Amino acid sequence: MKNFKYFCQSKIKLLDFIKSLIFSPYKKFLYLQQSYKVSHPNFGKHLDSKQKYVLYPLQVQPEYSSNVLAPLWLDTINTIENIAKSIPSDWIVYVKEHPATLTDRFRPKNFYNKIKAIPNVEFAPTHLESYKVIKNSKIVITTGYNSIAFDTIILKKPLLEFNKNYWSNIDLSGHCSDFEKLSRNILDEIDRYNNISSEEKDRRIKCLIESALKYSFKLNFVKLAFFNETGSDEDQKKCGFEIANGFIEHLNHLKNY
Repeated sequence: MKNFKYFCQSKIKLLDFIKSLIFSPYKKFLYLQQSYKVSHPNFGKHLDSKQKYVLYPLQVQPEYSSNVLAPLWLDTINTIENIAKSIPSDWIVYVKEHPATLTDRFRPKNFYNKIKAIPNVEFAPTHLESYKVIKNSKIVITTGYNSIAFDTIILKKPLLEFNKNYWSNIDLSGHCSDFEKLSRNILDEIDRYNNISSEEKDRRIKCLIESALKYSFKLNFVKLAFFNETGSDEDQKKCGFEIANGFIEHLNHLKNY
């Protein structure tokens, strides 16, 4: 029995090894193929300066902020289609790909073709600076936590989100949780935001940054904390202590408060 068990385990290991020899190069080839496609000059389109558009930056998947916090909007293609149906006829949805797809996140087959087939939708060139497409947009719509959403707040442009974030407390972004209300939410948020004075926006942004600086804590192993690298056992231990001590300090502050 032991010999048979050992034989089965050895066979499984051998099969796994053979699969790795076959599929690892193929997987690497698919990543290179996708990277070439989304970074090619013909992939995206530079818009005319008069073109009105909604900016929709793509999230990588799987992603906690979309898979867990915003599951209603998890189907990216369906979400883009609904945004396209919810904007004025002379607007377009300008989709910006996430830079991570150039290195380590793979999209499903025909993902880009399905999006390009939706009327009133265009891709932005992947390497186009985000602040430029934010500044020229009518509104930015995002799913989950991402840097473009925060940049939109800082650049003082209307922002509509499908889940609430820590910056939602300063009320410089709108929230949508219903497909049927999306069209109304887009126009209402643009109108509401544009009626807030520039001085008041500055005050709220300063409060947000001051709060983040006051109640945050420093990490020396950022990539380990976000699972972007493995690191040594010793580094992982140090990272764990930093996170634990930071949360303890914050919880003690809340307790005293």
